[in-house]
Amino acid sequence: MRLPFARSLTLATAIALIATPAFADRSFTDQMGREVVVADKIERSVVLFHQALDVVAQLDATAQVAGVLVDWDKRLSPGFRKITPEFIDIAKPGELRAVNMESLLELDPDLVIIPHFMDAAVIKQLEDANIPTIALAFADLPESQYGKTDPELEDEKAAYTAGVTGAVELLGEIYGKEEQAEKLVAAMEKGRAIADERTAGIPEEDRTRVYLASSETSTRGAGKYTGLIIEQAGGFNVAGELHGNATVTLEQVLAWNPEVIIVEERSVEAYEAITTKAEWAEIDAVKNGKVYLLPEFVRPNGHPAPESLGLGEAYLGSLFYPELYADLDLEAIVQDYYQTFYRIGYARD
Repeated sequence: MRLPFARSLTLATAIALIATPAFADRSFTDQMGREVVVADKIERSVVLFHQALDVVAQLDATAQVAGVLVDWDKRLSPGFRKITPEFIDIAKPGELRAVNMESLLELDPDLVIIPHFMDAAVIKQLEDANIPTIALAFADLPESQYGKTDPELEDEKAAYTAGVTGAVELLGEIYGKEEQAEKLVAAMEKGRAIADERTAGIPEEDRTRVYLASSETSTRGAGKYTGLIIEQAGGFNVAGELHGNATVTLEQVLAWNPEVIIVEERSVEAYEAITTKAEWAEIDAVKNGKVYLLPEFVRPNGHPAPESLGLGEAYLGSLFYPELYADLDLEAIVQDYYQTFYRIGYARD
């Protein structure tokens, strides 16, 4: 018997609704090549990677976060507490390499974001608990380098650029913030272009010799974004012969005799030691007053951040070669970036 048209339509519509629910799950490939099924709308995510947390803030998705890593503020910068005060009293169920599963499960998360170097046993625990887990590397890594904190990359610039861009776009899709992600990528590309045009192409023999002090006795060598941001700014990382996070002696720094020393904002004690202790006084950078405590947005870390490309590379270039950046109002560029992505003006303490 042939059903009346109206009844046929109603039945067909019902079947279609059952087959394609209003809030269908979505599938994404994370930066370890894992296929992860994620809910249509994220409301209770837990972010255990500070680099990702920074991007989530810039995407204006902090209201969709239910938990963060324990030392999020120390790993970012003191100023980040002003940008995201909502994270101060939020649940903190894990660290970069470890998770308190009991505390995590109490949050009933719909997504967990982790670094690609999270302990493999922890990743298995999350999978066994059926918690959607996205691993981010902020680098386009070959499979052989998954999980390595100091990856060996044939083309660091291409790998880190694709990685940070991919992380922003992926998080934008996951959190439903595609338009903001598109704006953020555009700002990154604009900042990168400034450095590319002015300092990235300076011949190696003419580059400024630069030393990064992550503490008074440590620096970063190859396998980190640190070398690339220095290179983009027209510098040469004197510690590039080392690999990863490295302990150094003062004698080694004296032998390198850098023209410029840069210190991360979170390493104030190192800056004070370098600029006041007599044993550092014979280094050219100290003698010539070229020891710089960097603002938070430079981020010469192991992984690039959006603001590293959008602001940091050009800012660092302006320290090394002020004459090449004299026509730019970098302060205005920084303020515009902060208002656009952090919704707050930049003010250095």
